[in-house]
Amino acid sequence: MSDLMIADRLAEINYETHQAVPETVGPRCIVVWRRQPDARPRQSRGSGHQAYTGTDRDRNSDALPTIANGLDVRSIANVLIGEFMGQLTEDGKRVRDLEIDPVKINQLLAQLPSEPDERLR
Repeated sequence: MSDLMIADRLAEINYETHQAVPETVGPRCIVVWRRQPDARPRQSRGSGHQAYTGTDRDRNSDALPTIANGLDVRSIANVLIGEFMGQLTEDGKRVRDLEIDPVKINQLLAQLPSEPDERLR
């Protein structure tokens, strides 16, 4: 039985729960798995995740949100990556002499939401 087959069934359970008791869970979900080191078949070792809308697999399963000490790590990383990407040379292969502007970075970080919105984003 494949990881995705099990994930599909868990998404079905989520969707069935949503239909039966809508105030408990929404129609969308993310199924995350981590295989045990001795799992078979060997070619399926590791972990993964899949996002669903209802029982349909989403085409894009973006990176999972990472929260540490109440902070959205992915949003912080996106600010820093954006600044570093802006310093690539035209060939895109190396970074010029790295110049970090802490004032600019702090301004960008200050624009990040400190609380989730109605859609928990």
